Amino acid sequence: KLLQYVDIQYLSSLYPRDMDPENLRYMIVRAIRFGNAMAFDLMDMDHWTKLGLAFDKVQKGLWARIIDRSIITNKVYEELLTDEEKEIEEFKSYQWVSQNMDKF
Repeated sequence: KLLQYVDIQYLSSLYPRDMDPENLRYMIVRAIRFGNAMAFDLMDMDHWTKLGLAFDKVQKGLWARIIDRSIITNKVYEELLTDEEKEIEEFKSYQWVSQNMDKF
């Protein structure tokens, strides 16, 4: 329960809203941009495959890039941004700092 209240992106595999592709995309963008850790609550169930399928709905091959940490590049970050987010100052690519990726 504590993880829901600290500075991380917390996702529960049992909540449909958490597994919604747009929500997953937004959580990844925030984790990359602000250097937050991501936590997946699997509720003692084997939802590993479900996570992979959910992330691959956001972008093909995204789950594999999360696992091998190749997601933490400026190029992948920019690909995940919506047109609206690209216009928001705090999400602009020059705000991306590679040191933020130490926790991801």
